[in-house]
Amino acid sequence: MPPGIMKRNSSKRKASEGSDEQEFSEEQTLIAG
Repeated sequence: MPPGIMKRNSSKRKASEGSDEQEFSEEQTLIAG
């Protein structure tokens, strides 16, 4: 993964941790289900 994308993702996570955590839990649900 290019560093630019990683940097953008990390900054987005800092900007909106709540929505990011929600996305993560949704991904986990998809993986589990």
